[in-house]
Amino acid sequence: MEKKSSEIRWHRWFGSWFKETLSPLGIEVHTEFPIMTDPPESDIVIIRKPYEQWTQEQLRFLSDGVRQSDADHILIEFKYTESLNEEIFCKAVGYWAFYKDHWKLEKHELQMFLVSAKTPSKNTLNSFGYSSGHQKGIFKSEYPVLNLITVISLNDLADNTYNAFSKIFASKKKEKLMAFDILKQTGIARLPENLQKFLFKVANFLFSKGGDPDMEFTKEEKTFMAKMLDEFIIPNTPVEKMLSRYSPKERMDGLTMKERMAGLTMKERMAGLKIEEIEECLRELKAKDNRYQ
Repeated sequence: MEKKSSEIRWHRWFGSWFKETLSPLGIEVHTEFPIMTDPPESDIVIIRKPYEQWTQEQLRFLSDGVRQSDADHILIEFKYTESLNEEIFCKAVGYWAFYKDHWKLEKHELQMFLVSAKTPSKNTLNSFGYSSGHQKGIFKSEYPVLNLITVISLNDLADNTYNAFSKIFASKKKEKLMAFDILKQTGIARLPENLQKFLFKVANFLFSKGGDPDMEFTKEEKTFMAKMLDEFIIPNTPVEKMLSRYSPKERMDGLTMKERMAGLTMKERMAGLKIEEIEECLRELKAKDNRYQ
């Protein structure tokens, strides 16, 4: 039986992040996009027309590699559980060629990225002529045809804020946790509300619902993420919904009588009491009040 992690469509999570960040900024984003009249489909397509350059707002959410691209059309194939191999490279080249021909593009108008959650082995990279340049985690091939495909290793990207948005999908838990920590330090609350909610969904899926059953977290790591989730939950959860999790008794525990009664009219305070109970209460109060002695 296949492991549960292989059944999770990770590219949908990864692609949804591009949709959440870039669609409001005027970029057309599709996931599982047909690259020709008949499938196959590519995991992610970003079509960035009519902009000649990325705007500063768009660059906030684009990782190294993609943010340096001048292409009008960008294809991204995302691999979370699979290691890069010959078949994956062949498919990537095919996607590039089919998409280019279907949309009648010039070579410079289209760029293809293979984004790997796992760190590619040195043997694999060497076999296909890939080497790193001045950017961490970015690999380009010197071989014909394969030089059309840029490899991005999420585990190896530099620890910048704009890379952190992608690195939350890295395979190493150290890199995931660091990415969330970077986002926390740079101010999650300053992100648009839709992005805060999406980050919460991703964090909740990964760390609370066991999104990756192959990854175990220590007590300290779970505590760290619990605090992170609280930071997402509190700003985005209506008070009524938060209170609905607790019984009336739990809501009132710790409050003084004055705090419990604050804001209630006299009629509201006595609602539900019988006349006999009110009269009995008045007799007890009078007995304690010296003015009635």
